[in-house]
Parts: sequence; structure tokens; C-alpha cells
Amino acid sequence: MERLRKLCFYLAFMFSTITGSTLATPSTCPTDHPLQVPLSSPLHRDTSPWSHPPLCITDKTQPSFKYCVYASSTLNAGHGISFITRSNTEKDILPFLTTTCSPLTDLARRDLAPNTSSSAPYIIRNLPTKNHGRGVFARRHIQRGETFMISFPAVVIDQTLESDDASEHLSDADRFKLFKAAFEQLPVPERALSCAASWGEGNLHENIMRTNAFGVKIAGGRYSGLFPETALMNHDCAPNAVIRFSKTTLATEAVAIRDVEPGEELTISYIPIDLPIKERLSLLESHFNFQCTCKLCSAPPDKQRYSDLRRERIGSVRSLIKKVKETSNVDDLAAELFALVEEEGLQLKLKEYDNELWIVYYQLGDVDSAIKYAEAALKEAEELGGVQGGEDDEVQVAIRRNLGIMRRLQAQKAEL
Repeated sequence: MERLRKLCFYLAFMFSTITGSTLATPSTCPTDHPLQVPLSSPLHRDTSPWSHPPLCITDKTQPSFKYCVYASSTLNAGHGISFITRSNTEKDILPFLTTTCSPLTDLARRDLAPNTSSSAPYIIRNLPTKNHGRGVFARRHIQRGETFMISFPAVVIDQTLESDDASEHLSDADRFKLFKAAFEQLPVPERALSCAASWGEGNLHENIMRTNAFGVKIAGGRYSGLFPETALMNHDCAPNAVIRFSKTTLATEAVAIRDVEPGEELTISYIPIDLPIKERLSLLESHFNFQCTCKLCSAPPDKQRYSDLRRERIGSVRSLIKKVKETSNVDDLAAELFALVEEEGLQLKLKEYDNELWIVYYQLGDVDSAIKYAEAALKEAEELGGVQGGEDDEVQVAIRRNLGIMRRLQAQKAEL
């Protein structure tokens, strides 16, 4: 379970906007406010803004704390959301009840039923292979950097309840009771239950979270979020899409990392994409219970071996780049690095590599080259790491700040 928790943290890292503890600012939406409860309803006095009385169970290690299920039936176009979190953090999630007023909502509503929406750029299809179930396929050409899917969470759970020491806080029976309530209190539980896999003994709801949820950070706390539409996307070791997370709307966005042609399956990577094949297969089988049959993993043994060698060389080149003392050597190594990235389909790593390169060039005094790679890193971050609404992740903020410094140095140098 500890390895799974770390894997969830990796997935959280893949969401480029998870950092920061600033709470969402409640918006005003008089005609469609999610907190509206009829005054005649007995729920108005007892449970508002929640749709059900919160189910709470005391933490065994800290009796002053309770873990509670907080459910709202009005969010997500009436599909609802359930949180399992400590009672003292309820105040942190209340601002997110206004997210139905977000401009993302219309797209999210479309993505709740993409097969019936002519505007959806993708369609969900059953796959002939038994282990995969369903998949997401492009309906039309999808451009690199295009957001083609938006999904709000159905269930959000404090990761403490999924950690190795979860039983120290709650008994398994109590934990499963909260999990079950979180699913059952959704107005459309089928949306979340559709993520169920045939694999795994034990609690159904826990298995759904283990195999489908993404790690996210909300108001400084670590949670696992179940995004049913996003969970439909299958794994590929050379994916054509990436998932990013908005800390103010709680929505995930699926973004194309290269051009995708009509009929092509839209895929993401469930694991770090630069691992050698044995590590990839081991992680996928142990944590997700399937053997990857993507193009990379089903290639002949000699091609798999050459792929691993190229990935190993990428690591070596990155290490060498950080040690060289001459910019001409960096130029040669950078050219080799990008050729290897293209050959291995690791374009998702370009932001990271460009970010490393501008720092090296700057340290060597080549400000012009440093600006070139910083601009490339910023472009990658903006296209694949930003979210609709103008949010910046920490990478973008840092690169912009350093670009400003370097451009001033460049201007001063030109004046000499």
C-alpha cells in the first residue's frame, strides 16, 4: 500500500497545478447555486449545505478528531460529490461547493455523456480485449495542447485512510462503512461504480479507489480523487495525453501532448513514463492488475532491449549535461537528448529537460541559450500544465520570473 501511495503522489505530480494551499474563492451564481435547499425541507436545518447528515467515526489515535462523509447531491450537474475527510477540515472543502458556477461546468456536463453529445471530441467504446473493458477514442483531429475532456470527482478521500497505517486510525469495518456511504450517498452512484474492475478481493469501494483514483492536493491536504470519466482512459507507456488538476475547481483536464488522429485511442500513463520495461510491467501488474500490451511493451525482445538502452542513455546524457564546462559540449548533448526523446516518444518530459538545460546554460554564462530553453520550457508548461481560467503552476511562475531576470541581463549586455 505504501508503494501505491507513492504512486498516487507521482500521479499528483503529473497534475501541474496541484500545489498551493489557497482556497477557492466562492463565486456568485444566483440562478444555479449549489447550496440551495428548500426551506420546507427538514434537511435545511440539520444538514445544509450537505445532502445527507454527515456520517462520522472517531479516530482511534485522536479521539478529538472524526472522519466524516460529507455529500452534496447538487454538484457535477446533479451527479454529486462525496468527501471523506476529518471533521476539522470540513471548512476547507466548503468553498468547492460553488464550482458548479465555473465556466468549466458546461464542458464537464458534456463529458458526463460524451456519446450523446455531438460536440464531444471523443467517444467511449467497448474494447475487444477482455482486460481493458472500455476505452476513449478521438472523434476528430485533436491538436497538441487541446483540452478534450473535463471531469469532476465523484468521491474524494483523505489519503490517510488508504495508507499503511490506516488501521491505526479506523478499523477496517469502520473504514469500509465510510467508503460505502460515500458511494451510496451520490445521487447517481452508477457513475462511480462504473469504475469497478473484476480484480481484487475485499471491499468493492476500496478496490475502485485503489485502481482508479488520482492523488491530489486540496487546501494543503493529500487526497485521492475518483474522476470517473478520466478513469476510462487506458494506459500506454507512450501516451498521447496527460491529466492536469485544477486546485480551485477540483476538475481534472485531459490534454493532448501530441496531435491525435480520428479513431485513435486517447491514453495516459499510469506510471512514470521513463522507466525501463521490466519496472513498468512490474508496477502495472502489482498495482493495476494488468499486463501492458502497448506498442512498446509488446515489441519484439530486441526492440525492447534497444528501447531500454535509449532510456538508459537519456539518463546518462542528463547527468553529463550537468557536469560539462563548455557550452559547445552542452549543444551536442542536448541534440542527442532530444533525438532520443523523439525516438522513445517521451515528449511529456520535454518541460523537465528544457528546464534543466536553461539552468546549465545560465550557469555557464550563455544567457542567450538559457533564454531559448527557458522559453521552450515555459511553452511546454503553458500548453500542457496550465488550466482554463488562467491559473499558473509553480513551474510557470518560476520560469517567468527567471526569464525576466535573464532578459534584463541580455539587454544590459547588448548596451555594452
